[in-house]
Amino acid sequence: MKKFTNDTNKKSEERPNKLKRKNCYSMYEAAKMFNVNEWTIRLWVDRFNILKPRRNRNGVLFFTSAEIDMIEKICCLSQEKGMTLELARKYLERDYKLNKVK
Repeated sequence: MKKFTNDTNKKSEERPNKLKRKNCYSMYEAAKMFNVNEWTIRLWVDRFNILKPRRNRNGVLFFTSAEIDMIEKICCLSQEKGMTLELARKYLERDYKLNKVK
């Protein structure tokens, strides 16, 4: 019978880093991240021209880290701030153009 050891260094080595960023995220992962349905993400992709996810051979949509940041902004503006999608789209597109010029 093994004894339980309270070795904190060992536990921290085994625990995966939850803040580690990936290169791409699937539609499912993005929806889980922001606690929304996949069809909500699809709607945002259709409405916001700045979101351009890639598809793999199976047709699954994948988002880059920059697009995930943009989805986070959309989620914040539409759900927390109460903006309509049209107003959020104009706001983000203006912000996107200003950042591109700098």
